[in-house]
Amino acid sequence: MSLDRTVERLWPTRIVLAAVLGLYGGTVVVLWFVAPTGGVAPVTAAPRPAGLAAAVVALLAVTVEDLPVVLARTRLHYALFSVPAAVFLAHAWVEYVTLGPELSATVRMLVLGVVAVVLAGVAVLIDNRALADRIAAGQEPAASWRARPPRRVARRQLSLYVLAGAPIVAGSAVGLLTLDAAFLIVGTALGGILTSWLNANTQSRTYEAYPDGLVIDPDDFPKPVPWSRLSGYSRTDDTLVLHRRFRGPIRCSRGEIDDLDAVVRVLNRHLSARDTTGGRL
Repeated sequence: MSLDRTVERLWPTRIVLAAVLGLYGGTVVVLWFVAPTGGVAPVTAAPRPAGLAAAVVALLAVTVEDLPVVLARTRLHYALFSVPAAVFLAHAWVEYVTLGPELSATVRMLVLGVVAVVLAGVAVLIDNRALADRIAAGQEPAASWRARPPRRVARRQLSLYVLAGAPIVAGSAVGLLTLDAAFLIVGTALGGILTSWLNANTQSRTYEAYPDGLVIDPDDFPKPVPWSRLSGYSRTDDTLVLHRRFRGPIRCSRGEIDDLDAVVRVLNRHLSARDTTGGRL
């Protein structure tokens, strides 16, 4: 895809993103109105402010130039997940402490929260795709490889998954047996997040290197990684490690990379090598 074609795609992408963010804003407003189930703000009063919020958010979003790319580069779009979660969890906790488990009210909150989270996920996918297209800009990758983390890393991640998953499963079981909505819903949500994390850290992934950064899994749900997010790279006996500035490193099994020398040559153009003598990362 040429750069001109990429820019042309940003306009419809911006419109779709604006619509998604508008719906998200309206859903969060309804969620906020549903939260005080004691009657402070009746649900019937929600449609008008929700519609106004949706229109304002969509209008603001469509007027921001290159909004998908800006959100993906700054990663501000990930904050969208925390807003409905904060409203839902605050409401659920207050209601659980004061009234005990009340399944009907919690389910209403859950449905709205799920809708908001799904819309946030769609926004993230749109933003990541836009930034991935900008990074690739119709070029052939300077290097590409497909690899999974080395076995020792995968075993460690699986061990962490089991340790963290045991209390989550126990809490969900308690919620199911006692019909305690708080335990059941929170346990299910945490279990889903934990499983997604495990899959992302143990499965084989495709990497493409361009002058502006990496694109991970370009043909599925691309994850763009500008070079500025990486602080360097290192090699151990079995692993190629890409060090990120604010998150854990990306690890690739060296045995699965077809042309490691070519990959290293490309990395040397953009990143500094780290000395890992005697270390296992």
